[in-house]
Amino acid sequence: NLGRHGERVKLANAAHAALGKLDQQAFPAVELRRGLDAFCHNAWERWQEAGNTIGDLRPVADPLSYLMAPYVLRGGGTILYGPGGSGKTYLAMIWARCMEGLTDFWPAAPSRLLFVQLERSQETFARRLYRLNLALGIDPEQPLRALCARGRPLRAVASMIEDEVRRSAVDVIVLDSISRAGQGALVQDDVANAIMDTLSGLAPSWVAIAHTSHEGRAEQGSAHIFGSSHFEHAADVTVQVAAEVTGQTLGLMLQVVKANDVPQGEAQYVALEFGPDGLEGVRPAKRREFVSLPDYERGRLPERIMEALLRDGEMTAQALSAMFSRPYGTITRILGQGENFVRTRKEGREQYWGVAART
Repeated sequence: NLGRHGERVKLANAAHAALGKLDQQAFPAVELRRGLDAFCHNAWERWQEAGNTIGDLRPVADPLSYLMAPYVLRGGGTILYGPGGSGKTYLAMIWARCMEGLTDFWPAAPSRLLFVQLERSQETFARRLYRLNLALGIDPEQPLRALCARGRPLRAVASMIEDEVRRSAVDVIVLDSISRAGQGALVQDDVANAIMDTLSGLAPSWVAIAHTSHEGRAEQGSAHIFGSSHFEHAADVTVQVAAEVTGQTLGLMLQVVKANDVPQGEAQYVALEFGPDGLEGVRPAKRREFVSLPDYERGRLPERIMEALLRDGEMTAQALSAMFSRPYGTITRILGQGENFVRTRKEGREQYWGVAART
């Protein structure tokens, strides 16, 4: 420990003892200890500053760049969350195969990827990968670069991940899941910040699976990422998953809830079809195929409008209509109903809206 005088003395004395006699005479132990003290005085601050610089930031006109549209930004972090059994791991695996350039299920830029599997055993994960490859029309023997470390927390394997990212020039890591970070209770803000800092420091871009609170399971539209709100604050994109089982089909709805710099857009639907041996098919689905999912999306829209107004400030109904890809009439109906929204100002014919103050 560099901050402990006794530990520094032991280190300096051990180093001095390892020197040859001539070197010991030329560099006495007391001088070595003094030099080590001087080195350690600002070592922690210098280490924290490594790689960071202060300077003039030049604006750039480059358009947004996706690793996989519309969910994974280049240089960003995405949290994919939903209740247990909602197909999150399969979705993350599909995303991984897309970002590797092996399928065009979602448009993606071919990327070097590492999948960090902390939830499931290597045997189970490998079996799922085989079935997924078949379902996507990929060579069933096509491997996935992965670290399978069930039973070990993220903090215990972070150095392995960092080495692999550096050695293989990894563009994006996929983590299953935040619950296995092993840094403390997820409801604590400092723990959430530490986990997000770890992820952001490991790779240029990341995708992490998270779970929802038990309170959100009864009504899927009310679900939030389990733990501190700082998980959502630190992510660039959060994608909520809702699921419905119909026969042998697991219907999934993906909805962008938070999006920095990108439109939230409409929900997308995916069907995972299962048979006796596991997953057999993956296909885009229609909203009408599933009974409960449309109600989920409709019920979330007022909450999402409120989140957008609180985050971005007052907006017009036209702007909200474009943001959520919903009809203008639907937006104006929601804004005009109840006591949650208020008219703030008017510019010409443009009416601006905000969130009503709570008393």
